[in-house]
Amino acid sequence: MKFNLKPYFKFNWQIALVAILLATTLWYGVVGREKVEAWVEVPLEIKGLPQQYILNDAPPDFIRVRVRGPEGLMRALDRRKLQYTLDLTSVTRGSNAITLLAEDMPFSGAFEVLEIMPPALDFFVDVLSSRRVVIAPILRDALPRGLRLGEMESSPHSVTLRGPETIISQLPSVNATVVMPQDITQNSLQTQARVITPSGVQAQQTE
Repeated sequence: MKFNLKPYFKFNWQIALVAILLATTLWYGVVGREKVEAWVEVPLEIKGLPQQYILNDAPPDFIRVRVRGPEGLMRALDRRKLQYTLDLTSVTRGSNAITLLAEDMPFSGAFEVLEIMPPALDFFVDVLSSRRVVIAPILRDALPRGLRLGEMESSPHSVTLRGPETIISQLPSVNATVVMPQDITQNSLQTQARVITPSGVQAQQTE
């Protein structure tokens, strides 16, 4: 038995013309519409910082970008999928100013980047260092009336600080806040204290 398949594959120029017109109409309706401008918050991700370095200040969570694009695409822009990755592989110790470039922004070619805020990011890069320092206990609150403090000592007597060298090199000791109970009935007691460190510095118990 033979089948003639030619009628099924015969080119229908009328259908093709309708398809072309429909595609052109859709393109004009979505892309060709009047363009609008908007500020968009783009999350910032940091990568590539060498292990021996540390940032003295935390980078911002996001940058703001003013973009222009078709109104339809602007409404459909999924801001949750936007992310700008900043590579810090080439930074050096000290102050580093990195310019943010429009061509690196995570937008398609249908959008035009008009402005970036901030236009550049300043980073102070320091060496990651460790140092052992003494703990200095201090009272957080005044003692109950009628009581006098004889002496306080901490156990352990010291901690190891880890953080930017320019910060921990200036710390001969760290304070530890002591909270005394209000119903003191003994001449001596033990209580927990919280070590206070500058921002970006961590305290680790010394063995």
